Amino acid sequence: MKILARTTVKSVVAATFLAIATVCQAGDEVRFAMNNATPTARSLKQAAHAEIATAIASISDAELRNRVQAAANSVLSALNHKSWIDDNHVDKSSGGAVFTLDEAAVNQLAVLLDNEDVPASLQARLDAAALKLSESNRILTQRVNGVLQAGDNGRADGNYQGAIRAYKRAWLSAL
Repeated sequence: MKILARTTVKSVVAATFLAIATVCQAGDEVRFAMNNATPTARSLKQAAHAEIATAIASISDAELRNRVQAAANSVLSALNHKSWIDDNHVDKSSGGAVFTLDEAAVNQLAVLLDNEDVPASLQARLDAAALKLSESNRILTQRVNGVLQAGDNGRADGNYQGAIRAYKRAWLSAL
C-alpha cells in the first residue's frame, strides 16, 4: 500500500497554536474553544465514514464511486453492528464482526490506494480514513498490553489491514 503524507492530531494542534501565536504577536485578539476529548473507537469510525463520504461526493466515475461506496458500507455496518457496548467496547461474543467489517473496508481502500489512476487528492482522503479505522481498532484493544505491538508496527508501516488483523487477535486473546 502506498503511504501518503499523514497529519497527526498532535501536529494539527501544534500548527493551530503556532498560527494563533502568530496572530497574537500581530496584536489581533483571538478567542476560541478547544475540545480536549479523546476520540473514541466509535467516533474515529464515524470520522472515517465521513472522510469516505466526502470522497464519494467528489467522484464522477461511477465504477470508482461504487468501489469507494462499498468501503463506506462496510464502515457503516461496523458502526451499526449490534455488538457495541459503548463507544470504546464491543461485546466479546460478536465484536469480532466489527474488526472483520473494518478490515473489509480497509482492503477495499488499499486497492484504490495502490491504483495509480486514482487522483492523489482522493487517495489522501482514503488513506486518512484507513488510518482512522486502524486507530479505532487499536482503541478497542487497548486493554491488552504487549500484544498491540504487531498492530502498531503494521500501522507505522502503512499496513492498515495487517494492523486491524493484529488488533483483532489482541482483542480475542484478551477475552
